Amino acid sequence: MVRRIASGRYPEGSVIPTEQELAAELAVSRLTIREAMKTLVGAGLVEIRRGRGTFVRSHDDWSPFDPLVLVARSQLPDGARETTRKVLEARRLVETGVAEMAASRATDDQIERLERDIADMEAASDVAAFVAADLDFHNTLFVAADNPFVSALFAPITALLTDERRRTSEPESLRPLAIKAHRAIAAAIRARDPFEAREAMASHLQETLQKLEGVWTEDEPDGESDSESPA
Repeated sequence: MVRRIASGRYPEGSVIPTEQELAAELAVSRLTIREAMKTLVGAGLVEIRRGRGTFVRSHDDWSPFDPLVLVARSQLPDGARETTRKVLEARRLVETGVAEMAASRATDDQIERLERDIADMEAASDVAAFVAADLDFHNTLFVAADNPFVSALFAPITALLTDERRRTSEPESLRPLAIKAHRAIAAAIRARDPFEAREAMASHLQETLQKLEGVWTEDEPDGESDSESPA
């Protein structure tokens, strides 16, 4: 249902099919549809108007912090690139601090784990394996930073992080860059250098965004950028 709303199959202001129609189409019970609608209502994606039906709400009304909505926004037309940019911005703000704290607090076992994660990235035979190892590395950093409040703040965008890693790892040309950057981060943490760890993480995320911008530009017709596209 989120995909249908985000793709425009059910545009803003439109009426969602009835429970009975959706249950028959999707081969699920009406109770399942009813529960799904409650979730969509809670996320601000739809509203139920008694006696009239269930309507899709304006994008501006969607809950800004609900993980379901964050995923939905990434599926809007041209939303994937913008979402990736925004996620990388959020990661730069948060993960630079996480790397800095990890440099002071990581245990020897956690540092060894970081290096094993990098080895797994190097050995990955496909995007899925590479992404899994990449996520493991950053999860280890969060654990090493030893601040559950930071982890809790980042938890709502976990699903987006997986999707964002997949996008940034699909171009094979970006993977060696990522591995090199992860090695620099791990080296700074092993050296117990908070400033260098922070700088290495900031550099990694900025380089990733710049490389992606280049890939996106090459993929556009006539090399047009987002800003040059007609409104």
